[in-house]
Amino acid sequence: MQKLIWNITDRERIYTCIARNINGNTAVQANVTIDDKRPIPRLSIEPFDLDVVTGTIFEMPCKVEDNTSVQLIWRHDGRLVVPNAYANDKYKVSGSGSLIVKNVSIKDEGRYECAVKNKYGRVTASGLVKIK
Repeated sequence: MQKLIWNITDRERIYTCIARNINGNTAVQANVTIDDKRPIPRLSIEPFDLDVVTGTIFEMPCKVEDNTSVQLIWRHDGRLVVPNAYANDKYKVSGSGSLIVKNVSIKDEGRYECAVKNKYGRVTASGLVKIK
């Protein structure tokens, strides 16, 4: 049984759990604090749709307001993009989080998704690249 004992503040409460049986009872208290200052990731610049010419370079923007303790992941049509994993360094992530794609070909057409997460939450945004 969980029972609210009293309200200390609007963001803090003490809960008591009481267990009873034929041998007696015992109680444990827990102080629960709601932390409304969680730094949920937010994007200050989101990806947007682009028309790109083959053989060129494009940059898909994705900028996090505060990049402290966040993980940024890019996907192309649902597949993970691994920057600098190819011999020709086709993909690169800039210091601000934007994805740079070099030597564009028809294979680069599709939806690019930027996902930013930390221990408090996740935010995603995407843009569509069309090749001309």
